Amino acid sequence: MGAIAGIFNLDRAPAQYDELDGMRSALVSYGSDSQKQFIRDHVGMLHCRMISTPEDHLDMQPITNRNDLGVAFFVFDGRIDNREELGAWLGIDSITLKGMADSAVAHAAICKGGEAGLSRLLGDFALAWWNEKHDVVFIARDPTGVRPLHYCHSGNRFAFASMPVGLLNLPGIRVKINEGVLHDYLMALPSSMVESFFESISKVQPGCVIQVKKDSFRKTSFHQFGAGKSIRLADPREYIEAANEQLQRAVTRRLRSVGLIGSHLSSGLDSSTVTAVAAQELDRHGKGLIAYTASPAPEHNVSAPKGCHADEWLGSESVARLYKNIEHIRVFASEHSLARRTEEDVGFLNQPAFSPADMLWDGAIREDARSRGVRTILSSHMGDLTISYSGIVNLASLLGQGRLLALVREAWGLRQRERKTSIRQLVRSTLSPHYRAVSARFRVDERVRNWPWRNRTAASGYFLERVASDERIRRCVRPAPYRPWRLGRRDRINYFNRLDSGSYFALDNAYGIERRDPTADRELIDFYLSIPEDLFGRRGQQAGLLKEMMSDNLPLEILEATSTGYQAADWHLSVLRDRAEIREMLEDARPAVRDREYLDLAGLLESLDGMPIDADWCSGTAIARWRVRLLQGLSAACFVRYTRSLGG
Repeated sequence: MGAIAGIFNLDRAPAQYDELDGMRSALVSYGSDSQKQFIRDHVGMLHCRMISTPEDHLDMQPITNRNDLGVAFFVFDGRIDNREELGAWLGIDSITLKGMADSAVAHAAICKGGEAGLSRLLGDFALAWWNEKHDVVFIARDPTGVRPLHYCHSGNRFAFASMPVGLLNLPGIRVKINEGVLHDYLMALPSSMVESFFESISKVQPGCVIQVKKDSFRKTSFHQFGAGKSIRLADPREYIEAANEQLQRAVTRRLRSVGLIGSHLSSGLDSSTVTAVAAQELDRHGKGLIAYTASPAPEHNVSAPKGCHADEWLGSESVARLYKNIEHIRVFASEHSLARRTEEDVGFLNQPAFSPADMLWDGAIREDARSRGVRTILSSHMGDLTISYSGIVNLASLLGQGRLLALVREAWGLRQRERKTSIRQLVRSTLSPHYRAVSARFRVDERVRNWPWRNRTAASGYFLERVASDERIRRCVRPAPYRPWRLGRRDRINYFNRLDSGSYFALDNAYGIERRDPTADRELIDFYLSIPEDLFGRRGQQAGLLKEMMSDNLPLEILEATSTGYQAADWHLSVLRDRAEIREMLEDARPAVRDREYLDLAGLLESLDGMPIDADWCSGTAIARWRVRLLQGLSAACFVRYTRSLGG
């Protein structure tokens, strides 16, 4: 783990050491254990190492050698999860394999298979290599987008770096905000898969490899989710066994670590499952697990929206009690400064932070983990679309397929099992996906006019007009072809093929921590996309497949929960306490914002000053005005200040 970067001068001008060293200085926060760089003629590459696995101690990058394929330079940021499988394919015996870093294993795979070797790599990775024989550079990312990778291609130079900050100090690179991407952030539109928050810097798409020569630039995909077909097994119990095997494998792969291992443990099904499976596996090896739960301090009486609960401690504690090797830690996010957390996160993310309220408790856990020597934290962000996919949209799929008898049977079972699900909800779940899909084709203009973020955005009206906001919204709401028999799976496939959280995983690296998400395992995602939709709502219960699978490993408080956790329910306490500091930060951003008028600073300051001591913080008005608009504006203002500090 850590960061990588490189320079490739297309005109064969010698690579400059001071330029490469400047990139190293900018990236050292993400790999502080050691750094090394190497230059040969017009190519230079560097690696910043963060030790997260035992094999990382063996890592010696950049890897420099000459072979028949001409792979002369190789840099790797990540973790390989199928070392034994690759060793067998490469003909490497087990003793030799134990003495190889993950980068060396990945390098051997590329030397043998070239670009084709990428599809054999399982794990979280970004990598690059220079083929000296053909004078060509390749850069690539894993399909789930866990490890970030950016590049700039200008004139006779191609350069790449894990994070944008590694490129912004190169000669000829102008530090200028990409206004279209900033607009999409402020209007909650889908993030671009290619553009970054800086005009001159692009992102490598997950699952893609880019090939650069003096006179050509080629981008190809080596993995697309959803390419496989659905599988049909003879007995439904076989799906449970297969799903359990996939989950066990995905979690176990992510337990190879130095230092202590932690996990996020909320009162939800996903984090409880990952924590339980990890605790069982670690216990077999005599190891413990530190489970973190963020909750409001007991002395604060906070509320949650209907159907949610504000304090997730009781539910998470019921899980921790089942496993003697779990040390359960309670973190109070409101004790931390939201203003300072937002500014620091923006600096490490190189972009505004999504949901600063949630970033507060996430950062509180990260700080405690670092103080205890935790080097790996397990999460479960993709669980909703994989292991605990509810299957509720299955009713709409059954209607689209004309399977009316199966539809009635599933709806009746769901009604009997999930008493909180009303008949009205069942009818809506069955019909509304079809209604939205059909009506969307005839209501594009209306959807653009009524885009919900118009009343929540921190953007100024002048900025929205300047970047042609309506046209950008229109491009995003343009409907896809209506295929009623594929509702649900199609949406999940689209989502998985747009995964890109690399900057957030890099943020953890800046604290010496590696976050790993078993629910974002490539093989696990492929498997869950191959399961027929009707299996997810098995026996009329949402997430029925996972609940049956974990029935002996999770308490009833989790399996039969009737409400969901409301994260960062005490967010307002930090805002109220930091009000003066937040005002100072917004005022400090005024000179940079005034030039381009990105934000409605006057409105943000008015909202901040008008924020009451006591209010219904779960109301739509409070959430829209303060939790969303004010905190989004604060994060964007921090980003504008950050770019100014870089010379923008």
